[in-house]
Amino acid sequence: MAKENFNLMDLLNQRSKETAEKKGEKVSEDAENIIVDIYDLFPSKANFYDTNKEIEELKQSIELVGLLQPLLVQKEGEKYRIISGHRRRIAMLALVKEGKERFRKVPCVKKDSKNAIMDRLALIMANRYRDKTDWEKMTEVIQTEELVLKLREEYEIKGKTRELISEIVKSAPAQIGRYKTIYKNLCSDLMEEFKNDNIGISAVYEAAGMPEESQKRVFELYKENGTLSINDVITMKEKEEEAKPIPGQIELEEFIENEAQDIEEKGEQRGFEANPEKIISKCFSCANWEQCSEKGEAVDYCMDYKNKNISEAMSERELQEAHFMNQPETQTVDPAGEIHDRKIEHDIKISSLFFVDSRDGIKPFELRKNDRNYKTGDILKMREYRDGVMTGNVIKKEITYVLEDFEGLKQGYCILGVKDV
Repeated sequence: MAKENFNLMDLLNQRSKETAEKKGEKVSEDAENIIVDIYDLFPSKANFYDTNKEIEELKQSIELVGLLQPLLVQKEGEKYRIISGHRRRIAMLALVKEGKERFRKVPCVKKDSKNAIMDRLALIMANRYRDKTDWEKMTEVIQTEELVLKLREEYEIKGKTRELISEIVKSAPAQIGRYKTIYKNLCSDLMEEFKNDNIGISAVYEAAGMPEESQKRVFELYKENGTLSINDVITMKEKEEEAKPIPGQIELEEFIENEAQDIEEKGEQRGFEANPEKIISKCFSCANWEQCSEKGEAVDYCMDYKNKNISEAMSERELQEAHFMNQPETQTVDPAGEIHDRKIEHDIKISSLFFVDSRDGIKPFELRKNDRNYKTGDILKMREYRDGVMTGNVIKKEITYVLEDFEGLKQGYCILGVKDV
């Protein structure tokens, strides 16, 4: 049987007009004006738009002038599923719960369920110009494509699928491609933050082009900083590209490993016993062992280390504080006896991902949680941190500028301009 040929956009434009009809206007042949109890209405699972925006204002409007636009519904069993009007239902339900029973009976337009696909597409078209998040726009594209493909199974529809989607959701074909890439490839953790509008589309699109393990590291960076920009993702991607082995490197590593194994086997044959030097962690002899939350098996430096075997031993931090206590509050004295303005030193950890750029002056700023009351002139003692342990590499930077309470910065965070000491 030949498929019916028709113009999808012409039909959808007509449907979207029907969806937006007000009470008292002409109703199409497959629709019926009815009154439904508010508790016999339930939301559609297909609705993905945020239904909590400006509910209070909508509730006040309905209370003052009544419901100007009926809900569009389909009957399912003894109740009615909402196609269009989810926010109106929430507002009227809130009024009923306040004891205003006159809003319990809701004017609705009941549509024939055989046109469910067309009605869902018409609903998306009716929402083309509302204020939406990028996640909602992405979901529009994905659902529209699924619905158009279902229609193509039954009808001969004019036009390419992507062009039809572009016309329905009013989005450029290139942008549609970006939305599909994000939907198919973005990991669940980043997708959840994208859905909550915490990460912008440029950053998640860049991250969607990375392997899943790399995306997890991007998410860890987001959790650490409280924000994520496209430059953060690009920087991490470049770092990972640089870390990839060059051609021949794997073979060389295998050769060295095999050589080491041969030497070990020969040593065993001669009764040779290897005796590598091992690091004994300072934590095991530290008086702060019980209350410390950062102890480890390979720690060779810690500002709070205090030898438990030495009576009245002081940590480096305590020694520094004792030194400053004996100096004027705002001044310090150098070994030559010269008096200088006192500089406070902050001991901080920095990811190995950014350590080299900071050391080489490529990254002249730091995004930090301002829990130390950073001031211009303070010193940052930055320790490189990789895979959960300190590498022993340390650099010092002087704070030249402090930016906080700025639009776009997460509450409690600041940007520090820094220079070499």
